Amino acid sequence: VIDMARVSPVPPLAQSLYYLQRKNPKTVALKSYFSLFHFNEAYPDIQAEELYLNGKYIERYDINGEDVALYSYHNYYIEVTYSRITNDIEGYIAISVDTAVEKYVDDSMLLKAI
Repeated sequence: VIDMARVSPVPPLAQSLYYLQRKNPKTVALKSYFSLFHFNEAYPDIQAEELYLNGKYIERYDINGEDVALYSYHNYYIEVTYSRITNDIEGYIAISVDTAVEKYVDDSMLLKAI
């Protein structure tokens, strides 16, 4: 038997709350979100479920030849990278607001907004 608390990079309390909330949402009064670090360290299945339950789709982009969908989640953003050949998900990466603005907002639009 594998002790997931020793193997998983997500803290045991976060795992427990996550699974408890998924099993019976009424048992956990407060909504808990993964931190940016813990989202990136979580298993891909947990990342996928958390993103699709609580993330907000923004847009799909072509970034340097990569097919990337951008989602907002809690107080940061998540990039979902897709294979160009199979359209399968290749990975999830949580990024800070600063990184997202730098990467996805045109400089001229940013200057106009300021």
